[in-house]
Amino acid sequence: MRWGFEHLKFDEKRLKEVGAYGLLQPLKLSCADHEGGGAVRFQQWDGKQWKVISDWVQADRALLRPIIETSSKAYAKEKGITPRDCSKES
Repeated sequence: MRWGFEHLKFDEKRLKEVGAYGLLQPLKLSCADHEGGGAVRFQQWDGKQWKVISDWVQADRALLRPIIETSSKAYAKEKGITPRDCSKES
């Protein structure tokens, strides 16, 4: 399961093939990047259908990464988990 998730790749061609073009941006996941770009856009239900109401919004990684890393390290320590080192994997 983890291997499949970490090798997930959706380019524009594949997004069109699966009918998800415009629903998400092209993405490629890896051991080091489970976010695949981190962009979102907002939609709103108008009573009949979903309408896109924003452009793609990029996450503020400079703000979020330190919070995620600190939280992850604390969780791993609490649960006795040895974090993976993605730099040692191919």
